[in-house]
Amino acid sequence: MRKSFILYSSMYNPIKHLKDDELGFLFRSLFNYHNEGSEPSPESSIYIAFLFFKGQFVEDEKKYLERCAKNQTNAAKRWNKDEVINPVLFAGMQSHPMDADNDNDNDNDNDNDNDKSNKSIDWSKLIIIFNQTFGKSSRVFPEAVKSKYKARLKEGFTKKEIVLAMANAKMDPYHIESNYKHCTLEFFSRADKLDKFINQSVKKQPTKYIPTK
Repeated sequence: MRKSFILYSSMYNPIKHLKDDELGFLFRSLFNYHNEGSEPSPESSIYIAFLFFKGQFVEDEKKYLERCAKNQTNAAKRWNKDEVINPVLFAGMQSHPMDADNDNDNDNDNDNDNDKSNKSIDWSKLIIIFNQTFGKSSRVFPEAVKSKYKARLKEGFTKKEIVLAMANAKMDPYHIESNYKHCTLEFFSRADKLDKFINQSVKKQPTKYIPTK
């Protein structure tokens, strides 16, 4: 469940006839719905009013997920575009001392692979995309995790696929419900997780008709 939900001033008219205790029950039911997924009994006096709110929540959630999907698609396009226009941006420490990678890739990597465009990662850029995707505030890429990402690149995974995996995980119902608790930088350095979310199609949930009367 998301951390917040929206109440609109226009929602008051359909419920203004309710008694104070019914309004309290309705208010508590709204929080129970978002925090626990529970709903009031259909026999309760506030059930119809609850369905009115639930219908709006479902619609808001649909718009939110569609907006997230669009934002992540745009982020992936920007990542890919930057890689073509400015390959130096993805060369880690080649661009600017601020982007320097402390593990001294240029000195220690002996794979002699000519495909340099997919063998180096701008860690600062990737961590920004990760934070924007999952609403987190990670600041440091652990060296052990960097090594895992490099291993994935050598196995054939691409930077575009890493971003795609993050975008698809963002839309996964399990991770949405757990508030992305398991979505860490290390999580997306695992080959099995990348494989799963690169190939996972994002399915839109159908909109249900919710009666308001």
